[in-house]
Amino acid sequence: MMRRQAGGRGGFTLIEVLIALGILAGAAVALVRLHTGALQSDARARGLSLAVMVAQEKMEEALLPGEYELGTVAGEKEVASSLLRWQRSISDVMLPTGGRSGLEKISVRVLYPAAGRQLEYEVVTFRVMQALPIGGIGGALGPLEELVDQLSGESGS
Repeated sequence: MMRRQAGGRGGFTLIEVLIALGILAGAAVALVRLHTGALQSDARARGLSLAVMVAQEKMEEALLPGEYELGTVAGEKEVASSLLRWQRSISDVMLPTGGRSGLEKISVRVLYPAAGRQLEYEVVTFRVMQALPIGGIGGALGPLEELVDQLSGESGS
């Protein structure tokens, strides 16, 4: 929509220039928001990767042959200039009758920084501490499916 003046020179009107600047400004804002979102996603992914690494390390320590006592231990670990706090809990899995099942529940929680917030990652596993007799758990529980049902309900909480 250029106009040609009587002197032969053409140019854009002021409204055309303002509209073009508005479109460019809108595109610039969209690019800045996209970049900010990408940086936040990167920070969350980096934090989660570090948390998974620390949780795996603490879980492997608990699964090594040796005597790890029941209870909770906590600590901090600096990884790639990020301070991560971890907590490992080892507890007996009890039968509905109140007896011991021969299983231990091991859970590891890691708090990690991500985009200015503290997020949490948790991993849970079970360890057999004694051989399970065929046909039930120590004669106190009947079929093994009942214990599996109990564990499924407990790990969902």
